Amino acid sequence: FVIFRMWARSGATNEQLLLFVPVSWVLFQLQYYSLLNWPLSSLQNIPVLLFSLLTIYLLSRDQQRAFYLALGTLLLAIGSSGNGFFVIPVACLMLGQFRRFARIGYLLCISAAMLAFYLYRYDFNSSQAHADHSIVSSINHISPIYALSFLGASIARYRSYIPAAILVGGMVAVFVYSIYDKLYSRKPAIFYSICFILITSLAVSGLRSDLGIAQSLVSRYRIYSNLMLIFVYLYAVEKLALTGEKHKDSFYCSIRSLLVATMVVAAVLFNIGSNYAGFKLLHTRTELTKQGMSRFELNQQSITEIAGPANEDPV
Repeated sequence: FVIFRMWARSGATNEQLLLFVPVSWVLFQLQYYSLLNWPLSSLQNIPVLLFSLLTIYLLSRDQQRAFYLALGTLLLAIGSSGNGFFVIPVACLMLGQFRRFARIGYLLCISAAMLAFYLYRYDFNSSQAHADHSIVSSINHISPIYALSFLGASIARYRSYIPAAILVGGMVAVFVYSIYDKLYSRKPAIFYSICFILITSLAVSGLRSDLGIAQSLVSRYRIYSNLMLIFVYLYAVEKLALTGEKHKDSFYCSIRSLLVATMVVAAVLFNIGSNYAGFKLLHTRTELTKQGMSRFELNQQSITEIAGPANEDPV
């Protein structure tokens, strides 16, 4: 719903709803299965994405009431995960574009307060990826290749990062063109959502790149790649619609229809393949969990037999 409101004009038409169908097939599938049944990931990664995108959408409306709601959703984003802090530079850029400099001050004050809470007794030497265990040194480990693989993971297997890098190379090229095309003026929520995902990819590369390029393809990261695909698709459809209206040419309408038809077929196949692979991985995880529980129960039983029955009357 949030993504749809970012893209659709007020008073959604049947055509807009039809064009939005491929988004649902790309977003709702089991490729990021570990976010769906792993407690910490589910409580952290999905809410931070929801509240981050909602913050960007509310700020894009450029209304006072929406701004105050955005401050609340920003708090929820940061409260869900440290990734929520990456909304702050994106929000400042957007408010600067709207020339709402006073609102930037309010936003930075709220952000500073949340940062103080976040860093209270924070262990800066808790990195699991770097040899020096320093979180601060992550900036020295930023890897563009890792970030590209991270963003293109949707079409890659769990060890083949080259297809991912090729896909995202094309998506980044589209994003660069969208700057020239002034997408930030027409659809600021779409544009700044892409910025948020790009910043996240670089940050993750700084934190995790030392674990190897295959780490960028793990399932819990793939929802970011899916969102990148979605926003690029929505920009392409919007661009074709504007071009067709400008030239009054049926050629662009035909191209858009062909693009949508291709995307629908690709999205359905993508969804089926992702669900098939994700279901198998979920089944494997379930079986491993059962085996672990069985070993735990057997171990507890062995301890009880060795120790003997508990003495109920210590006197």
